[in-house]
Parts: sequence; structure tokens; C-alpha cells
Amino acid sequence: MSTLSWNCRGLGNHRTVQALRSSMEKEVPILVFLMETKIPRKQQHKMKEIQNSIGFTQGLIVPSEGRSGGLALLWKPETFVNIRGYSKWFIDAEVVCGNVQGSWRFTGFYGQPDTSKREETWQILEAFGHSNVLPWLCIGDYNEILSNSEKLGGQLRPTRQMDRFREIVDLCQFRDLGYTGTRYTWSRHFENGDSVWARLDRALANEEWMRKFANARVVHISTIESDHCMLCLQWGHDTRNRMHTGKLFRFEVMWLHDPRCPEVVSDAWERGLSLSSGFPIHNCLHSCREALKRWNKLEFGHVGRRISALQAHLQRLEQQPELHGEEIRSVRKELGSWLDTEEVMWQQRSRNMYLVAGDRNTRFFHVKASNRNQKNMIEGMEDSSDTW
Repeated sequence: MSTLSWNCRGLGNHRTVQALRSSMEKEVPILVFLMETKIPRKQQHKMKEIQNSIGFTQGLIVPSEGRSGGLALLWKPETFVNIRGYSKWFIDAEVVCGNVQGSWRFTGFYGQPDTSKREETWQILEAFGHSNVLPWLCIGDYNEILSNSEKLGGQLRPTRQMDRFREIVDLCQFRDLGYTGTRYTWSRHFENGDSVWARLDRALANEEWMRKFANARVVHISTIESDHCMLCLQWGHDTRNRMHTGKLFRFEVMWLHDPRCPEVVSDAWERGLSLSSGFPIHNCLHSCREALKRWNKLEFGHVGRRISALQAHLQRLEQQPELHGEEIRSVRKELGSWLDTEEVMWQQRSRNMYLVAGDRNTRFFHVKASNRNQKNMIEGMEDSSDTW
């Protein structure tokens, strides 16, 4: 099992929704906490559409104030969640497990970005800490660091700011659950080439929660859709077997987005015309098919594996951002290009030539493609005597 926490910096971008969906399909979380959704009350139908598309129909949505803020805690119908309270800074809930683990407290937290007003959010956690009696997990973007070793670039953080955060952690009897992956969860890059990184997002828990979920670990997942990493808190593994079958040759629309494609086709067609035996049109089509297959394997390979490899490479680079600033920018750009390619690929397979915001390379397209395979399958044939 797992929980996802992400300051997504707005769900209006379909790439952001797809990044969320991809991580959800991979990690299979029971809870998803989102910050800065930037969806105001009058546009809550968009949030419902997103919930339906990702299969998390249950949840509590805190609307944004204009284009600022906004929280969401989402879960599936089979997960029992009792909301204890909420505001624009937190969603507090009790999660009831249908096993010997019993119930525990979940707080999704978003620290006040304005340092002059941050005490308001610290007082919220302080009050929670005084009254808590449950195993407690608190995860989110605290907008603060515990020491200057969690920051790279820019000015040093004032000691008194960090001291107040440490006081709250101690008062709530929290322990940092640590992490694997990149050292920093937030970054900002300036036009002059300067960059700032900091570990603003984290998962904190009390000893009771840590004893209950002794194998819990936090993974920082790099993304290009937000300036914050996604946090995945895992305390179990889901193993799913997938069957792989051979594919017929199909012309891929994504090839047309590469300016080299016409040349590949033209050269292959000329080679087909030069053959002395067989039918010219058959020779040309066969030559084009083989040339495109070779070109696709060489230049595109398996799109999903390319994307996974780039994401893993970005994750490694961001562990030492001070050494790889330019390469990080380059990999982010390349990853974005491959995500566009993947979108076109699955859009073609679904035969739905329209794209609704938030449906980018989604389970929607996968399901449509799978449904086509089922419809196209010939299970038997009936002859003239009505015999199968």
C-alpha cells in the first residue's frame, strides 16, 4: 500500500493530471493528498472529472481562492476515511483499516508560504499535537526546512524560522521518515542560470505510527510538471503480472511528428520500385514497412521504457543538482517531448481523435484500445450450414 502527496501547482494542465495518474497506476495508493490544485469553487466540476478519470471518486476538496491554493484528499470507495477537520492549510482525517492494524490519523499539511504569517499554520499543528491520541502521519509541503543542509543555493534560511519548525516537530513527537531519491523536493531555476533547491516536502510520523508500519519508506519522485517532487510513502508492494503479446505492424501517427519520417518512406519506396520481381506496389509497401520498423526500433524503441529511463535519469541527476544544472534542463525538455509522443501513440490506438484535458495517455485511452482489441477478435466462424 502507499500514499501520494504532491504540490502539483495546478491541475488545469493535462500533463499534470497524467503525471498524477501514471504514479497512481504504478504505486496503487489508498490515499492521495494534493496541494495547490488551483481549482476554485465555481470550477469544482473539473475536479470531479479528474476524480472520475482516475477512479478516486471519494474525497474532500478544499477550493482554491482564485488561482491560489486549493487542497484535495482523495480515496477509493473501499477505503474508509473519517474527516476530522479541514481548512486551506490542512485536511485532517482518521483512516480505518479493515484488519488488525486498526485506525490511524492522517494529516495532509500545507505550510503558509508567507514567512511572516507561517505561525498560523504552526499553531494548527501545535493544537493537533496536544490533543492527539492516535498513531499519526503528517505529510505535505511544509514550506520550511529543518536545517540549512536541506537547502542549496540562494540565501541561508534564518535560524529562528527553522527553530520554530523543529519545536513543532518535537512537540508533536514526530520523527522524519527520511527518503530515497533526490535530496531536494523543490527547485527554482532563474534565467541567469542560478538555481535554488530545498527539501520543503516530507513525511513525519509519531512512534506509534512507525511501529504500526515498520517497513514504511518515502520515495521522492521527480516530475517536470511541477517545481515540487511527488512524495510516495510506501508500506507494501503490489505485484501485477502483465501478459505481453506480439503486435501487428501499424503506421504510427507519432512518426509524422519527426521531420525525418518522409525521407525514410521516400527512400524505402524508391528501393521497392527498383526491384525487378514481384508487383511494384507490393514491393514498395513491404520495403516501407521494413524500413519504418527498423527506424522505429532505432529512433523510438519502446516509448514507455524511454520515458521510464529518462525519469530514472532525471531522478539520479537531481540527487546532485549543483553538478548537473544544464543536463537537468535538457533531460526535462527531452522527457516532455517523449510524453507528447506517448500521448499521440495512445490517442491513435484508442481511435479517439479528440483529447479532453486530463485524458493524456490515460487509463481512458488504454481502455479504449483494449476494447478495440476485444471487438476485433474473431472467436469463430459460421459456415453456410450454420455450423461454427
